[in-house]
Amino acid sequence: MFIRNNAKWALSYRTAFITLAYFTISFLPYSSQAENMSSSEPQDTTNQNKKAKTEKLFSIFNKSKTDTTYVIRPKQNWLIRPKSNTYGYILHIKSNIDGKKLNYAMEGNIKTTVGLSASYKGISAGFSLNPAKWFNKTKDYEYNINIYTNRIGIDFTHGKRTSMKGYIASERINRIDHSGIRLKNTSINAYYNFNNKKFSYPAIFSHSWIQKKSAGSFLAAITYHDTSLSANFTSHENPLGNIHTLTKFKIRHLGIGVGYGYNFVPNQHWLLHLSAQPSILVWKEYNMEYIDPANTKTKLNAPTKFPEIHLIGRFGITYSFKNLFIGLNGVIQHFQAGEKDNFSIGSTQWRGQLSFGIRI
Repeated sequence: MFIRNNAKWALSYRTAFITLAYFTISFLPYSSQAENMSSSEPQDTTNQNKKAKTEKLFSIFNKSKTDTTYVIRPKQNWLIRPKSNTYGYILHIKSNIDGKKLNYAMEGNIKTTVGLSASYKGISAGFSLNPAKWFNKTKDYEYNINIYTNRIGIDFTHGKRTSMKGYIASERINRIDHSGIRLKNTSINAYYNFNNKKFSYPAIFSHSWIQKKSAGSFLAAITYHDTSLSANFTSHENPLGNIHTLTKFKIRHLGIGVGYGYNFVPNQHWLLHLSAQPSILVWKEYNMEYIDPANTKTKLNAPTKFPEIHLIGRFGITYSFKNLFIGLNGVIQHFQAGEKDNFSIGSTQWRGQLSFGIRI
């Protein structure tokens, strides 16, 4: 399990990391030197009890049984991993209101964070910092929790983007740049690995397991997505003049599906991963608000159709040598919804991570 965040939560994550490290160290068995200082039976019993409690605690996270021909735990207990994460978000809306076709294309500034994580027997804690915040270059933030085990996994993302930029265009009017766009989004994605004894997601994403031989698996998937967008046109004249202008939009949907993932091991040094999890949207709600030429606000429910797909793709590559490794992995989410000639929306959210690790 590993946690990522930006500067807004850096202090709290740093505190969590220190607390976890102290907790781990305090429960580790005493060194042989300490044991030689006193050979009394009560102290030996206390040491054994603490050791038993420690092993029991970590056994909860190491309970997964695997075919050791394919998947094994690293011999080393500790993993230290400097890392860099890059995030992006693109939103595309097409609408046809009262016969007037509009095209809205918006994207947030690409955000990069740097951080450090430490793991003991698969339990990780760490922190990330956004260099752009040090110089007040951005007010955007993104909060991520990622839990990957051989059997199940969860991606949780919550973010706010005040740096959204884009254009608004119609059939008769050229593109108009506009930066007064605000967007909030929350997404939750989960998977279930049917071949968890031979195929390991953590081997490529958290490096808490090692994939020895190539293997794949079918995956059950569930996804929830919530995005709200607002464009502030009240402080200046409507840039499109005599046509409708979208001012608010809200997207919510829930999807379930089945996918497939594969870990390819060409030799003892390389590991490559590719997976796709398409989900059919079983519940969805799209609300929009626009201003007409008379500057009157109108709210309506945007039309939808069946089926609509939310696709989650993951990729990764790792090169290992002795107790060191370097890895690149990423997650891409994309969905396309609505009616092409009347109303449609497309959203792409992605994250890439470059990391270097040493096992101790």
